[in-house]
Amino acid sequence: MAKVYLLPQYGGMGHENIPVFGLPRKSGRRITIIICSDYLKNIRIKKTYDPALIEKIDNTSFYYGVDELTLKIFAASLNNNNREINDQSIQTPPGKE
Repeated sequence: MAKVYLLPQYGGMGHENIPVFGLPRKSGRRITIIICSDYLKNIRIKKTYDPALIEKIDNTSFYYGVDELTLKIFAASLNNNNREINDQSIQTPPGKE
C-alpha cells in the first residue's frame, strides 16, 4: 500500500486510467505515472505543504478554480465507481461477462 496524489488532467471516458504522483517502492525519487483507477482505494482530500506536489498541482489544469466541495464529490464518485466495479467482478462468474 502506498500514498499517491491524483493528477486527473485526463482519465479516459470514465477516469479508467488516472495520472498519479508518488514514491515507488524501491526508489527515493518521486515519479508521475498513469495507473488503472481500480487500484485506487480510500480516496480522500488532504492539505499538503510539499513544494514538489504543490508545483505539480499548479501545473495541472484540472485543479484550476476547483473548490473543496467539488474535489470531495470527485473523490466520492471515484470511490463509488471502484466499489461498483469490485462488486461486479465478485458477482460475475469468470467467462460469463
